[in-house]
Amino acid sequence: MNASYQHITILKKRLFAFFASALIFSTSALFLYLLGGESSNDVIAYNELWDRLQDVDFKGAVLEERYELGSLLLYWSLSQFLSASMTFYTIGFTSMSVKYYLIKKHLHYPLFAWFIYITIFLHVLDTNQIRASLAVCFILYALISENHGKSYLILAVIASFFHYSGLIIVLLYFVRAPLIGVVSVTLLILFFDSIITYTDKLSFLQMFLSSPGQVNLTNSNFIVQACISIICAFKWKSLSEAQKKGAYLIMMGVIFYILFYNNAIMAHRLRELSLIGIFPLLFLGERKLEYSFIIIWLCVGYIVAYSIWIVMTEFLHLYLVV
Repeated sequence: MNASYQHITILKKRLFAFFASALIFSTSALFLYLLGGESSNDVIAYNELWDRLQDVDFKGAVLEERYELGSLLLYWSLSQFLSASMTFYTIGFTSMSVKYYLIKKHLHYPLFAWFIYITIFLHVLDTNQIRASLAVCFILYALISENHGKSYLILAVIASFFHYSGLIIVLLYFVRAPLIGVVSVTLLILFFDSIITYTDKLSFLQMFLSSPGQVNLTNSNFIVQACISIICAFKWKSLSEAQKKGAYLIMMGVIFYILFYNNAIMAHRLRELSLIGIFPLLFLGERKLEYSFIIIWLCVGYIVAYSIWIVMTEFLHLYLVV
């Protein structure tokens, strides 16, 4: 009787977990659909891309378009038999699904981690920057899996075929020598414009050159991320290997934001992207109840609340304001 009762209890728990997971994923997919329509900043540009791809083969698309080869191949392939809106949604849905799988498989408290993902990142990546969202799949995998050595370079190369920001994976080589990484990145950014301008083979990166507009160092999300970085620096030795990878990416995001002071697009995108590091930092390693981690949780809570406020404002503007 006891064995049978335990078996039924386990089965009920598994069924509950399955239906809860299915409900959360379905809700996320609906949320993706609602945000990926009129509220998306990038959907117009991708719809125009879809129009241009209707009368050209893939070789012609490569010659005419500026997009990364992997993203362009995927978009071109889907555009041959899907509408513009469905092509955009399918890519966003695919990248969202991969990240859902990775979070559910690798992290502690996966549904809570997923809630944080959809509030902070879904409206930024999967419903807007869909190429970057594809690259983030590889970045997240590099952060939360037990990869090291050559695998980082392989993942960085693959990710960069979808979006050049995937090269940020290379930073993980410096986790065991963090100061060397900081110095290397600082030198690279200081000469960033010059390297691209005077190197013919890098002319395709001219879209990332400094542009009018400066970053706002009083940006509340930047200040919160800087606080997380300072705490991680003080707690560095007590962090697990996986947590260090996440913490290092977060800290480098702060450095990117400061050094790209005169390049607002690069600064904002790299800082936002670096926040992916919160997942191994908070959901891998030992689950300690320390003041430092409580402060980190409060900082992340602020970012979540701020993101929810932004999304709700968009919804109210789109669906309730006449």
